[in-house]
Amino acid sequence: MDVPPTVQDEQAVSRQLHSLSVRNLAHLAAALTQLGFELSRSSDPGTRQAANAFIGQLANINQDIDRQIELLSALDADNVGFRLLDEVQYPDAPE
Repeated sequence: MDVPPTVQDEQAVSRQLHSLSVRNLAHLAAALTQLGFELSRSSDPGTRQAANAFIGQLANINQDIDRQIELLSALDADNVGFRLLDEVQYPDAPE
């Protein structure tokens, strides 16, 4: 006989789902930012300019992701059982 999930179980699953979603968004933003830095090394001035604008837009997206992580932490997301963040080092942008 199946036992219906409790409210706490549903909340834990919801927190885990939100945490995974934010983590995936953070990984996607990191990959796109890395792509932007690679494109900023192009010899084509138009590509470099577009890459720099792209990196700026991703900085705004990353700020929103950081806010989501803070909100999840407020929901005690540490009890979900995995890390929300992976530290990523970006290369310096060429001048």
